[in-house]
Amino acid sequence: MPKSKVRKKTSKPQPIEKGSIVNWKTISAVIVAGLAIWIVMTRGSGGVDQGDFAELVSAGQGALADVVTVPELGRDHVRAGTPMQYSFDPPTSGTHWEIWVDPGFYTQQQPLAPLVHSMEHGHVVIFYGDVGDEVLAIIEDWANTWRGNWDGIVAVPRQELGAGVDVAAWTHHLRMDTFDAAAAAAFTDRYRGRGPENPVR
Repeated sequence: MPKSKVRKKTSKPQPIEKGSIVNWKTISAVIVAGLAIWIVMTRGSGGVDQGDFAELVSAGQGALADVVTVPELGRDHVRAGTPMQYSFDPPTSGTHWEIWVDPGFYTQQQPLAPLVHSMEHGHVVIFYGDVGDEVLAIIEDWANTWRGNWDGIVAVPRQELGAGVDVAAWTHHLRMDTFDAAAAAAFTDRYRGRGPENPVR
């Protein structure tokens, strides 16, 4: 919707009264706080200890042999709400909605079509079943840490998984009957930020 071209009447700027003091410490604090908020919103909270995560990645390398790679089935966009059917579960490519699911931790199931778009952006999608509070805490921590526009984690529930977890990225997925943090970390490290729309890693 175009912005209105009507200009609001602005009051004449008032001069600073004699004796007024600009509190540079307050201004600096506001700038620093704003920068911190911007970093959290664009790159994540940094809640995951990177050294611990790197150890998990190293320990999970063997699990990458179990990753299923599916040929790309297209990247067309259609209007949100268009009924979609996919030949692979979970879908990791193919025609999808023009909207996507932003990185983060979700407690409500999300449609598959915008999640495929999230994968196109380079996000890893973690589909979790009834995994218990301890595993949920790990997944939520990861999803809240990596929230970049092109290299985030989207965590969403999927009831049909039972106690299992699927991790998915563009044209790749790994199914686990029970959550394996090392395997999931290795997958995430391998594919996060490497979507076809704007690879950043």
